[in-house]
Amino acid sequence: MTRSYYVEYYTNLLDTLHAKVMEEIIPKVSNNGNFMVESLLLCLEQEMNSQTMLKSAEHAVTTCKNDTNDKKSENLKFHDRNYKLRKLEEAKKNENHMKYIYEQAQCSAFNAAQPLLSIVQQHFDSLAIEMPHWEHQLLQCMILTSAKPTNIASYASKGLHQFDQVQDFLQNIKLMRTFVQSGGPRNGNYPRALEIYHEILSSSKDTKRFMASNEVFNRLATAVALEHAEPIMIFDTNIVIDPVERYLHYESAYLNGELDPLFPTLSTWELRMVVNNDASDEEIEWCRKMLRNYRPDHVLSPNYQWRYCMIVKSDVRYKKPEWEEGVPRTYKQMISGGGMCGPRAWFGRMACKSFGIPTWGVRQPGHAAMSHWMPSNQWVICLGGPNWTKSFWDGTNGVHFDWESRARSSMYYKYVGWLKCIACISGEDNLKSQLPRYLKRNIRKNLWNELALLQMRDIVHVLEDDSTSIKKRKESNIKPVVKNVIEEQQQKVVEKETIAYQENGDIIIPASTICNPHEKIMPIVTKSFHSNGGKQVHLHKGRDMCLEYEIRLPERKGGTQQGKRRKLVKYLLSCLIVTVHSGTKPLNLEITSGDFNASYQIQTPYSGGEWAATESVSVNLIEGQINKLNFDTESLGLTIKDFHLTRVCDA
Repeated sequence: MTRSYYVEYYTNLLDTLHAKVMEEIIPKVSNNGNFMVESLLLCLEQEMNSQTMLKSAEHAVTTCKNDTNDKKSENLKFHDRNYKLRKLEEAKKNENHMKYIYEQAQCSAFNAAQPLLSIVQQHFDSLAIEMPHWEHQLLQCMILTSAKPTNIASYASKGLHQFDQVQDFLQNIKLMRTFVQSGGPRNGNYPRALEIYHEILSSSKDTKRFMASNEVFNRLATAVALEHAEPIMIFDTNIVIDPVERYLHYESAYLNGELDPLFPTLSTWELRMVVNNDASDEEIEWCRKMLRNYRPDHVLSPNYQWRYCMIVKSDVRYKKPEWEEGVPRTYKQMISGGGMCGPRAWFGRMACKSFGIPTWGVRQPGHAAMSHWMPSNQWVICLGGPNWTKSFWDGTNGVHFDWESRARSSMYYKYVGWLKCIACISGEDNLKSQLPRYLKRNIRKNLWNELALLQMRDIVHVLEDDSTSIKKRKESNIKPVVKNVIEEQQQKVVEKETIAYQENGDIIIPASTICNPHEKIMPIVTKSFHSNGGKQVHLHKGRDMCLEYEIRLPERKGGTQQGKRRKLVKYLLSCLIVTVHSGTKPLNLEITSGDFNASYQIQTPYSGGEWAATESVSVNLIEGQINKLNFDTESLGLTIKDFHLTRVCDA
């Protein structure tokens, strides 16, 4: 069959479905509620106008503040400066007044929508009784409208296999519902999403078995198909991320227990904001390994807001970024070279996504930040002001994203999803809520989109009134496929470590066996993901940290008699470390024993987040006495597992 045949076939199918949906399925609000519709539209226009005036008032306050705080104002005469302060006070009063007007307009629009939303829901409820297949037809019509018959035909005409995929999809109400409920493919590219979904199904002999045994794999495959329907490039390159490889990466990471314990509780919509990670699969794996090695305290943190992304505050320095010349920028360069708000937000998002936590990028006036999912089903802003009103991303206002993320936990598809389907079928624009364009929208041509937004507000309003409706997602809600290494480490009880004196004279000093640091700040001691288990220690520049240890070398048989000079014994000292910053500084060591004192330097290599042993340094210890070892460093960050002292000979 030629492409033109399929174009005609799907165009005719859409025309038939469209006529049926418009006639029998879409609520006749223009007849049943003409007065209510007009009343709502007027209220929405008033709300939009009041929001516009509020933005002007906020801008006036900002201008007055800048004018008042200008250094030149310090030299003004008293009455001139007083005039500017009065002007600022008046601007603030006007801002508060406009806030009140806007809040009243919001309430009016919300109240005006209630009877109309009630009519719409009653209509849908009656359809379920009178017209059993109405939802199937609504979804088919919406998908063909969004994807366009020409694009569907182009895919179906590639061969019988592709045509069968399209036909099976249009008959599979469960899969259609999942696609639509999860936001649909990027840019409405249903053919490519369908192609990716089937490529994932046949990607390995285990994939279908995994999907049958645990729903998370099906949700993950669908999320990848929808999000990668339009190509996503690897950060700072023109290399397209392979969607099948992206699915297999997260499938493998989950099966290996490397992702956050709550990863399998995420919805398809939430998983989309995990798999759209623009790091390469290799860098995603590196990030998980680096954090487990370098800062396991960030991985094991009970503070979910800063779990994983705390690495930004601790190690991505706020400074002009340093990039390697002649090569694409990478996230590994970012943690080493630092950056301002943009790179710091990028790295925070990447870190959370790498462990399977969804993130939504946040921009605020003059600033870049991030937000991520929380077990409470709400999202939290990090690295920026906790203000959804001033946040936006990818054409969407932060407040609307907050509403949607919360509404999706309660009947979102039935109450909002169907309205969005009708908006698409009715030819309404894809409503972008980012200011200021949102304040210039044509409300009268976007009735169904406006109702969908008001319905989300209604759901959130109900959830806020009913505190019992907020349910925290727990690991116990799911049946785990494998043991989770993060969860295991959180539950593990690590015994106190001790210094090991071996028979051949060697000494192993676990980094956690530090003595009293006196006036120094305690270093960070945490459980270790290292294969040897135990604990590890982290030193950070800018905090007056040091490591102090006491070891007593036992006297060998036939040793020196009491009162005679103690013997110096030569050892080779090395330590097992992790660094993530290039240009590392040495680890300084001072050894004291009685009146004996010696200083050494241990060079610490840049390990890029991997465990690495330092080169051995020859040191002297006093036999039969307590030797105090004091370590400190000027490195930006240094993680140490243990110190190895290999006995060489008498000095």
